[in-house]
Amino acid sequence: MKIYTLLVLAFFFTLTIANAQIVHENTYSGAAEVSNTGNGYKFYVTDYVNNTVTVYNEDHSLWKTITLPVAGDQYLYDAAYLSAGLFNTDSLLELIMVTYKYISTSDTTGYYVYTTSIVNENGSELLNVPGGDYSLTYTNGSNKTKLLVYIYDFSLSTYIVSTEVYGLPGASSGFNDLGIEGFKAYPVPCADRVNLPLSGHNNSQAELVVSDISGQEYSRSKVPVGASLIQYQADRLPPGTYVYRLETNGKSIPAGKFIKK
Repeated sequence: MKIYTLLVLAFFFTLTIANAQIVHENTYSGAAEVSNTGNGYKFYVTDYVNNTVTVYNEDHSLWKTITLPVAGDQYLYDAAYLSAGLFNTDSLLELIMVTYKYISTSDTTGYYVYTTSIVNENGSELLNVPGGDYSLTYTNGSNKTKLLVYIYDFSLSTYIVSTEVYGLPGASSGFNDLGIEGFKAYPVPCADRVNLPLSGHNNSQAELVVSDISGQEYSRSKVPVGASLIQYQADRLPPGTYVYRLETNGKSIPAGKFIKK
């Protein structure tokens, strides 16, 4: 009888496993991200045209929509670190917002100016960092959370010119202390030029290789020793998606991708 019971249980257990499936739950328009906001895990999607962040519950029902205070001469580049209790101690949602504008110059090259801000769900600005582009947080052994904002002046150089460090009142719950958007190419999509972060580059000689997604190589150029970012001229590329990599000492290092409009 015991053997029969065990066989029946094993049969139903096997049947349950066999019937277990991956279930499609929802489709979001654009790139959805997830964050532990302090009100549970939430999905959120950034609309870079209408300057909004739409937040959804885990069951994909709409929770709230945040309108970002992007100035009229600026464009939204990124929104990240959606949270409640990291940048402030009240119950409102806050996030890091990065905006940019293009400055034309007489030699037709021009450059981008970036600004990093911390704003809450009502559109109030808690912090404004001119020149701020990339950001990351870390929590030390005393559970104190710091924010690092990397400052660029692209009118002078493509290198980081300084780093601003801020103490935050809250804890970095739900984050893995990652930099904002993982050091991606910008702006996306690009028109005539694009800034390419070189996170895998060290002090050795290297070449920057740009190819389309089919593998067709479009350009190959020398990378200055120690460069952390390159402004790449993309005006001659056809519209499409491109990948770029570094080749150094006989090795190929994948670096990232960008979109040409």
